[in-house]
Amino acid sequence: FSVLFLDVDHFKSVNDRHGHVTGSRLLVELSGVLSRCLREGDLVARYGGDEFTVLLPDVDTDVAMKVAERIRETISHHRFGVPTGPALPITVCIGVASFPRHARDAQAILDMADHAMYIGKGSIRNSVHVAT
Repeated sequence: FSVLFLDVDHFKSVNDRHGHVTGSRLLVELSGVLSRCLREGDLVARYGGDEFTVLLPDVDTDVAMKVAERIRETISHHRFGVPTGPALPITVCIGVASFPRHARDAQAILDMADHAMYIGKGSIRNSVHVAT
């Protein structure tokens, strides 16, 4: 299986500019976009704040990278509704980790995917990175 760890780029600015209610609505809309990118049996969950995890059963790292890239591209082209102004473009950073390639227990897989996601947060944003 593989795990994706997603974080919305510059989400604090959405809350600061449009308010927390709008930010919460955007996260609900984002979860719908995520769900439409996945297969039946894949699981998506809000991890906290503006972070989401995706569990991809029976998927290796190569396929998980393709899924993550499809998610990243779909989100970057979607315009999220905002009642206080024009629709917003949103981007995400996604980290990918797979069992047993990157770790052998649930917490370690999440940590590896989270660390891979932070590679993008610390550099170009709107990107996908695999655990090392």
